[in-house]
Amino acid sequence: MRKFSPGSPFESNLNSLLASLVNSASNSSYNNFTAAGPTGQAADVVRGLYQCRGDLSASDCAACVSGTVPQFPHFCPSATGGVLQMEGCLVKYDNADFIGMEDKTVVYKSCGRPDAAAGARVDAVLGSLRGPSGVHGGVDQALGVSQCVGDLSYDECQDCLGEAIGRLRSECNGTAVSGDMFLGKCYAREEPLNIQHQQPPSFLHLTQMALEWVVLGYAAGAEAIMVLLLTLPGLNPIRKGLISVTQSMLKPLSSIVPFGLFLMMDIYYKYETRPVCESPEACSPSEHLRFHKSIIKSERNALLIASALFFYWMLYSVTNLLVRIDQLQQRLEKLRNQD
Repeated sequence: MRKFSPGSPFESNLNSLLASLVNSASNSSYNNFTAAGPTGQAADVVRGLYQCRGDLSASDCAACVSGTVPQFPHFCPSATGGVLQMEGCLVKYDNADFIGMEDKTVVYKSCGRPDAAAGARVDAVLGSLRGPSGVHGGVDQALGVSQCVGDLSYDECQDCLGEAIGRLRSECNGTAVSGDMFLGKCYAREEPLNIQHQQPPSFLHLTQMALEWVVLGYAAGAEAIMVLLLTLPGLNPIRKGLISVTQSMLKPLSSIVPFGLFLMMDIYYKYETRPVCESPEACSPSEHLRFHKSIIKSERNALLIASALFFYWMLYSVTNLLVRIDQLQQRLEKLRNQD
């Protein structure tokens, strides 16, 4: 895949296109855009689209698209084309013209455990999916879902779904209790009715992460100001009050240790609840993304712990040092008075 240069017209057009996709997702479950920019040169043109799952609300669709777009620099760094198939939506861009063209390339597939007794049910469910995009078919406690990207015509959608359903039936041997077949422009899924769709990505984790960094930033700033007030000459009355308050607040057993234990427990919880993807076939693309996010969250919390403990240790050490200095000064004053 060809790469684009930072600051190039292509990057500007790509940013404009992705912003249009995000803005449109709150009003429509599908849309496509083309960004040509002022130059209009073929090498700088970017085409893109998004398609949300048919059962998502407008807000969930918007959350899925807005949560997917920022992942492109991670998965497709500086690439002139990229596609991310999430649990709730598909987002794609490319320099090449792909709008309105069929694409039956297998993007992702998965097959559940085999069950010979499920053969008739699976066949009936898959047979119910041959309809317009977004049709849901339920047979004998099983659910089937199929959908095409909105730029395909009815006949093209039927052709794509036929390929997806046929592959799902043959490659999962027609007896798997569940299965997914994602092609470039459509997908088909069969699963038991008790399986719940996972929620699409949102900015909740980003908001939580930003809040933690803001809190840490304010704490670091406050501690830096306190260190200055404690060390600047000529502020003895203020210094004595700050020393007393700081020593009370920063006793290791009452603040540092509980804070560290809390964040360590948070890391342990995230580790225990992380999605496990031992191989590329073991998880869907959205599960792979959650897996990487869980790692990033754990690393972030470890950094928060280390930073917070360092700031606490530094401030606590400064206050202890100042207390010792004051004690020495008092002793010197007593010695001078005795002389």
